[in-house]
Amino acid sequence: MLKRKLTGLRSQQQKVISKRESAIKDLKSNLKRTVKVESLVKDVKELEKNIRETARQAGKMAKGRPSKVKL
Repeated sequence: MLKRKLTGLRSQQQKVISKRESAIKDLKSNLKRTVKVESLVKDVKELEKNIRETARQAGKMAKGRPSKVKL
């Protein structure tokens, strides 16, 4: 009886370990995705800043005041 109980506990322990391992694996993949998304957001913000600056410079050039335009 004790041996049967011990075997049951071992199998239960293995189930818990496998669940934890899969949860850790999921968390790692989610972290990788989060890092990629954060990087993309940073890139998009930089592009928006560049677009605004280019539009501002183009507006100055259109007005005929290209003195502060840096190419």
